Amino acid sequence: VEILKGIDEGALAQLEGYLPQIEVLAKAIGETLTRGKRIFLCGCGATGRLSISLEFFAGEGLLGEGLAGQVIGFMAGGDAALVRAIERFEDFPEYGARQLQELGFEEGDLMVGITEGGETPFVIGATEAAARQSANRPFFLYCNPDEVLAEVAPRSKRVLENDAIRKTNLTVGPMAITGSTRMQASTVQMAAVGWALACHREPGRVGEYAVAFGEWV
Repeated sequence: VEILKGIDEGALAQLEGYLPQIEVLAKAIGETLTRGKRIFLCGCGATGRLSISLEFFAGEGLLGEGLAGQVIGFMAGGDAALVRAIERFEDFPEYGARQLQELGFEEGDLMVGITEGGETPFVIGATEAAARQSANRPFFLYCNPDEVLAEVAPRSKRVLENDAIRKTNLTVGPMAITGSTRMQASTVQMAAVGWALACHREPGRVGEYAVAFGEWV
């Protein structure tokens, strides 16, 4: 347990190097909300659950004022996937695009695609659909080096080369347990999006949240 905790602490320390990117996300969220538009968070598995969790936190006022009803979280397989794995649903990009449409995504809204590895078809499909529909360029968060993604996943390379999508690479190294695609990757992604939502009025305060969280851990 101590080893795993130490690796998590190291990942959070690395996350401090990404604060400027998180501030960019916070600013984009603030500008979107100021225009009366909504924030959509999309994930699969762990990142899907964190997306829905962040929607709940926002609705309960745990991330500050002005977010209730303005943050929509969704995941591959829908709410049913929260309690039971729905196999292979995540493998179809058209499902992500369709779910985004059914939730009422429209021009001016902001989509944030969250995928630990950066190659989940469902999240990519939703992100690409958002890029086509809204001039408010979506964000794509992932935790793998660009050169690795571009080599092993053509769909990921397509995202990396799409100027209509803003990429936020939060690579923090291999997971604590070999073979896992989550663990500290999910931790830093939830922290990054959570801090960005909480600091949407004052993006420059993201660093304060990072320091406070590090002290709490």
